[in-house]
Amino acid sequence: MTEASKKRQRSPNYPVLDLREAIGKIETIYSVQRKTPGSREDFSRILGYSGLNGTSGKVISALSKYGLLVGHGENLRVSEVGENLALHRPEDDEFQQALVLAADSPAFFKELNAAYPDGLPSEHTLRANLIKKGFADQAVLPALEAYRNSKAYVEEVCPAGQNGDELMEFHLLCPCRLHAAQSSLLTPLQAW
Repeated sequence: MTEASKKRQRSPNYPVLDLREAIGKIETIYSVQRKTPGSREDFSRILGYSGLNGTSGKVISALSKYGLLVGHGENLRVSEVGENLALHRPEDDEFQQALVLAADSPAFFKELNAAYPDGLPSEHTLRANLIKKGFADQAVLPALEAYRNSKAYVEEVCPAGQNGDELMEFHLLCPCRLHAAQSSLLTPLQAW
């Protein structure tokens, strides 16, 4: 066995939590920290971990991938999107707008949406394509579960066909009037 083959394969970045799980985590952080900056270790402890480790680091990373946390190092904080998801109920426009923005944030989700605009192919084809793109065998299923569960949660909260607004790259319909809200939610996010 060569040195290169002994090295553990790292898959491309994807959130290890689905969006519903991530919202639960950001609610916990927000209830303690609000928008006060803190470190990855601070947020790990708030979530009940003994400190920053592999598991807690992946959770904090997932929250960042969804845009629920912003900043770096000792200067992480809950974003406006995270705050809206923590404060509002799913039937509120603010929650739905933030939900759509969070669902469209992970690069992995954007790549799947762009590659398969008419829906995902068969499990076999998708698995083969992801492995070709560098995913380890054991990472394919968790990555796809995070994507599918997040998409299902958005569809549950933002039922299709209620007002016809298309949602960014997530290819869903939602009553949340995203287009009217983009300027109020995106402007502060772009400044970070």
